[in-house]
Amino acid sequence: MNWKILLTRLALLVIMVAAGMMLLAVTVNGMILLQWLPDAINGIPAGRAILTKTSYVFMAAALAGIISIFLTPNWRWVLLLAPLYAPTLFAIVYTLMHRAPVVLE
Repeated sequence: MNWKILLTRLALLVIMVAAGMMLLAVTVNGMILLQWLPDAINGIPAGRAILTKTSYVFMAAALAGIISIFLTPNWRWVLLLAPLYAPTLFAIVYTLMHRAPVVLE
């Protein structure tokens, strides 16, 4: 692997990580605006619970992105874009799982 290709992939990963952080912030603030967040999840304030769990997902997605630098082109893009989509999807699903059920009358 050429060092220029390696540096280009690393720069693309850094951009994806930064974009993933921004997308997560916009998503969480959007959920707060739409009042999707419950007051507490398992006795812990909802914001802290979501951001704590999402930070673990974010670190795993960043590790997958680092691994993707050395993979073949077939699966590289799925793992390289993981820091962009994985934390946001996790935050949405985690929030929807812990919301109060909607009662239809």
